[in-house]
Amino acid sequence: TQQPFCYPCPYQSAALTVASLQLSDCQCLPGWYGPHGNDCTLCPLGGSCPGGSEVVPAFGYWGNPKYLASFFPCSPKEACPGNYTCAANAFQRLCSECPLDTFISSGVCKECPSRAATSAALAFVAVGITVTVAAIGKTRSLWGVKFIVSFTSILATMSSPGYAIPWPYFFSTFLASMGPFLDVGMPFSWATKCLYETDVSLLSKLILLSLVPPVGAGCIVLYFVFWSTCRFLSGKKIGNQKEFMKSRCIRNGLLFIFFSVSPVCYKVASLFHCVQLDFGIYYLAVDPTVRCDTGEYITYRNGGVFLLVLYGFCVPLCMLFWLVTNQKHFNDERFKMRYGFLYEDYKQKFFFWETIEMVRKLFFTASMAILYGIDEST
Repeated sequence: TQQPFCYPCPYQSAALTVASLQLSDCQCLPGWYGPHGNDCTLCPLGGSCPGGSEVVPAFGYWGNPKYLASFFPCSPKEACPGNYTCAANAFQRLCSECPLDTFISSGVCKECPSRAATSAALAFVAVGITVTVAAIGKTRSLWGVKFIVSFTSILATMSSPGYAIPWPYFFSTFLASMGPFLDVGMPFSWATKCLYETDVSLLSKLILLSLVPPVGAGCIVLYFVFWSTCRFLSGKKIGNQKEFMKSRCIRNGLLFIFFSVSPVCYKVASLFHCVQLDFGIYYLAVDPTVRCDTGEYITYRNGGVFLLVLYGFCVPLCMLFWLVTNQKHFNDERFKMRYGFLYEDYKQKFFFWETIEMVRKLFFTASMAILYGIDEST
């Protein structure tokens, strides 16, 4: 009798049994997916493919069950355990929302502390930032601090949700840990929600974010006024007390603005990145409750453009103008104490280079969000 001829299964698939007689017995291998008996497709980024036709979101990714093999990174990753589920109590697209009286932390919706505890935590954060900037302001050369801030800014940008760069696991984990250091609006966002027991709209977050540099600089000034007053009342005079206090206030207030511009622009740039979470419908990646084809989004986008121009270009230009018009005072001790951190780390003929660095960091930070979002939001 004639022996049956065995045909190989399609690409990257195998039969379930040794004596299979039908093409439909061929199923995709783990790491691949596709209909039984057909060629298999490589598991997409963000997907988990145990074999066969099944493909579900992997840990750290969200997907719409209606649209197979389209997955989007969650921030934080812990908010999306995978398999079309969200962490405890989280809901909405990208598992980004928590019920009232809760706030999201490490991907889990946690119960808000009491109002007194929330107020104390917010005050602690504000005082900690103020004291840190004041301590940094005592250092004459700040090149080391500037380098760390620039390095952190670049790393946090590279780890932004929506930019699905397949870094090795260890490096991607390290990058993700950098993000919170630049999330300047995060403490105020959850504190506002817990204090007023209501959801904080994206517009409110944008307003809070825009106030961070001037309010922070104001807190620095108040800190030094209080500190100088206490020293004066205790009899610990410092030469020309009034002049010393004025110089420290100017230097440290400008330092706060200088260091806060980069993280503010980093957050604002995310307003330009939209992703398709439903068929033909795009949503704002940073707030998936906002559709990118509505007047609401246009308002946010215009506000983002204003803040980018204000903090990304106007602030460096004002600093440049001040340096250009005061070159004759560069060797004056009082001027160096107030503004020296802007030019002392460079040769005299390149005194303007710090302002170029500020614009360069803005361009790098904002361009990734804008370039990734252009095709998707138009």
